[in-house]
Amino acid sequence: MEMLKDNNLLDLGLSTAHDVNASNGVQQMLAHQLSAAHKYAMECLKNSETYKDPVVKVKFVNLSVRLMEAFSRGALTLQRLQNGNTQNVTVQHVNVEGQAVITGSLHTGGHTNGK
Repeated sequence: MEMLKDNNLLDLGLSTAHDVNASNGVQQMLAHQLSAAHKYAMECLKNSETYKDPVVKVKFVNLSVRLMEAFSRGALTLQRLQNGNTQNVTVQHVNVEGQAVITGSLHTGGHTNGK
């Protein structure tokens, strides 16, 4: 918490943990990490605009992209922790009565034996 406070991340981290309904310490830590990754990704993008040297600009943009990727992976991890890493698939059988109309043309790749 002191480190978050020193880096002006405490409010953002607490707000994120609240918004994602973090229910345990691991989820709270992930929420704080997500907050930090987001903040610094945005700062890197902002810093990239202040430099004229293209090499420095690219380094800041690349760092921002890596932080955004870390954010995305962390968000997926948090979602899996909260949902129990399950996936629900709903299959619906639809019975259509009446006639079906198919438009377009059908081309087969068969051989015609010269006919």
